[in-house]
Amino acid sequence: FWGPFLLFFAYDLIRSRGRSLLPRHPGPSNPESISVVIPTLHAAKALPQCLLSLEAQEHAGLEVIIADGGSEDETRSLCEASSLAPTWVDAPKGRGQQLLSGLQAARGDWVLFLHADARLPKDALLRLQRALRFHPEILGGALGQRFPSDRPGLTLIEWMNDLRALYHQTAFGDQVIFVQRQAALSRSEER
Repeated sequence: FWGPFLLFFAYDLIRSRGRSLLPRHPGPSNPESISVVIPTLHAAKALPQCLLSLEAQEHAGLEVIIADGGSEDETRSLCEASSLAPTWVDAPKGRGQQLLSGLQAARGDWVLFLHADARLPKDALLRLQRALRFHPEILGGALGQRFPSDRPGLTLIEWMNDLRALYHQTAFGDQVIFVQRQAALSRSEER
């Protein structure tokens, strides 16, 4: 009866190197201070809708960082035309390198990684801030993923992704992921 539970517990301990028992908390953070990092590479088609979803957020002083891996299309001019005035970071090509470059350039206490083909619901940042205020022990997480279609198969995938994130505490790379900046920076320095 207890076998599956104990196997999952052992897997989690090995995966987290014991940090799941005693997580390190780098100190207090300000849930109002959010930086959004958008990794891009030839994202001119998708980026305008992404930036519009950020403009619709009810958040003052939102820092937006475009970590570009060498776009040769209109990505940069779209960023320059945005009312958000995003910071442009030339990053090495590769999604992981771009995310790290954006994280290192961020000034907010929290960093939200948003892909250029994703859109945030209008109240996403307010809901995230509320959750972080009430649960200051959180170091990171992911937002649920919703597809623009209501096909039953895609709805099933959405539910399965939500369950995976909830019970296994892992997210897919194309979900909207948020982290406490200082915790993520210290973790990246360990590697």
